[in-house]
Amino acid sequence: MMTESQIAEYEEILNRLDRLDEKAEFVSSEVAQRMGKKLGREVGILYGITAGLFLILVYLLIG
Repeated sequence: MMTESQIAEYEEILNRLDRLDEKAEFVSSEVAQRMGKKLGREVGILYGITAGLFLILVYLLIG
């Protein structure tokens, strides 16, 4: 059987682990968010280039 001090120590360890888990999740989500922003920017650039080339092609065919 566990004594009162052992139970308190066990609960303190669990609390520390919970805080570490929260920090790890936060860092993980921040990294994922930055990767998403970078990917979104790159896709936007590609769409812009594609639209620009399409407009130039239409202009050359019509004009």
